[in-house]
Amino acid sequence: MNIMLCGNIGTGKSTVASKLALNHNYIIINDDSLITSLHGGNYMYKQELKNFYKLAKQQMARCASLYGLNCVLDGTFITREKRKRWLKIISSPVICLDFGPGNNISLKRRQNNSRGKSLERWEIVHKLFKYQYEQPSITEGFEKVIGVNDAFETKSIFI
Repeated sequence: MNIMLCGNIGTGKSTVASKLALNHNYIIINDDSLITSLHGGNYMYKQELKNFYKLAKQQMARCASLYGLNCVLDGTFITREKRKRWLKIISSPVICLDFGPGNNISLKRRQNNSRGKSLERWEIVHKLFKYQYEQPSITEGFEKVIGVNDAFETKSIFI
C-alpha cells in the first residue's frame, strides 16, 4: 500500500511521513531529503538541478514499486495534474492523506524553519499553493482519500 501526502507547505506531511517510516517500514520519497542527501547533508536547492532532482525522485519511486516496497510520497501534490503523473509512476493501491490548502499555522511552521529563505518568500509560496490547491478525490484513482484535518483516525490507523 502506497500513500501520497497532499497539502500546502508546513501542514505536517513530513512529520507523518517520518512516523510511517519509523513505525510501519515505509520508504519516504521526498524532495527535501533527496536534495539534502545530494549536497552533503545540507539543504541546498539548486535551480539548475531541478530536472535532475525530479528524475531522481521518479526513479526512486519506480524502483520501490518494482521491489514491492511500500512508499510514502511526501510532497505538496496540490494539483490533480501533478497527482495524476505520480499515480502513473507508483503501483496501486494508493491512499491519499489530504492535509488541505494550509492556514496561518502552517505558514508559521514553514517560516520557523525557513532554510535560509526570507519569511516573505515563504508567505508568497504558501499563498500561491493555497490558491492552486485542488482537493484530492477518489475519482483520480486513489483507493481512499482521508482528510487529515477531518479524520482523527488518520493517526490511529497509520501512526
